[in-house]
Amino acid sequence: MKNKIILLILISFYTTIFAHHVSNRTKKFVIVYDENWAPYSYKDNNGKAKGILPTLMRELLHNRLGIEVENLVFPAKRAHEFVEEGIYDAFVLNHEASEKEESIVISKNSLLSIEIAAFLYTDSINYLKNLNSKDPIYEKNNVFCKLLSDEATNDIMNENKIYSHKSKNLESAINMLKTERTDFFIGEKTSTLSFLYQKSLQDQIVMHPKIINEVPMNLMVNNKRELNRDALEKLDNLIGKMKKDGSYFILLEQIEEKILKEILIKNKLY
Repeated sequence: MKNKIILLILISFYTTIFAHHVSNRTKKFVIVYDENWAPYSYKDNNGKAKGILPTLMRELLHNRLGIEVENLVFPAKRAHEFVEEGIYDAFVLNHEASEKEESIVISKNSLLSIEIAAFLYTDSINYLKNLNSKDPIYEKNNVFCKLLSDEATNDIMNENKIYSHKSKNLESAINMLKTERTDFFIGEKTSTLSFLYQKSLQDQIVMHPKIINEVPMNLMVNNKRELNRDALEKLDNLIGKMKKDGSYFILLEQIEEKILKEILIKNKLY
């Protein structure tokens, strides 16, 4: 009986989401983001989508192309699935696309690129040795951890056949470093640094000077709707033109500076 009640609640929840989706987005392009990936995307105290990516998408699609946009945030895996299922329209990928479904298309132009870096604990026994290593992921006997939801890092580790522990969130990953269960945390540079400064951990957890890789971020779109196909084509054309004249990188830098400043002010660090 209890299982049936839980099932009914879940059905009701997803039916409500789908009903809202159908009734409110006839002429609206709905983009979903990872709710826990500051400064790129995160949920504010009112449940609204904030961050570099939602701000960038609103500027490009709404302000410059006149397309009505709605930004929503969910756990990353759920957001990805919502787009695959056609419940919402687009999701920003932070890893190489492997979509094989005909209903999924990926933007030709990247929105921005992220850097994958290694972080280590300053009070660990092997701190100086690890800090001075030429390339952390190729050093023998090192133990690594990464975020469970970090597909970009996962791709890199799999490609190099390197095993890594998986952490649910940055807090648990940092704890693994501080208890010396791992030598390095491997993850996205800016979001990790943002977390460290918010938690005043920047002097305890430091970044290795070697950047492991740079990964482009593209928009994944469900192309079943004509509006979606049209929005993606216009967005790709706009980004392509702006990158040629250099205005795209100026805009991106302005947005990044604005969002990072907001986060620092919020945490009384500015």
